[in-house]
Amino acid sequence: MIEPRKKIGRLGEKLAKDFLKRYGYEILEQNFQKRFGEIDIIARKAKTVIFVEVKLRDCSKKRFPGELPQAAVNRQKIKKLKYTAEYYIYFKKLARDYNYRFDVIAIILYPSRARLKHIKYAFY
Repeated sequence: MIEPRKKIGRLGEKLAKDFLKRYGYEILEQNFQKRFGEIDIIARKAKTVIFVEVKLRDCSKKRFPGELPQAAVNRQKIKKLKYTAEYYIYFKKLARDYNYRFDVIAIILYPSRARLKHIKYAFY
């Protein structure tokens, strides 16, 4: 049985992935994991590779989520994402062929809907 946090996390990643596909992004990888970090989604649009962090807050049982989902992308998380992205670029030998950026997809789940915000160029 999947624990509730992982189940909610997978739902958030599915919503984000579906959103990106709808707007013309090609999904290259999902849950790219190395011992030093994980990238939720790696996508491509034209000549840009996008490293996407998905953050979700579940408000289905309460009114307000507290902090916004994107607030959880702190300095330590950014450092891990950058390091993992550098490894991915090196591992896939992409260095000069593409531009790169980091996006955050923030999702708030309400009882009858989900609110999604795509933050492009969330950090450098």
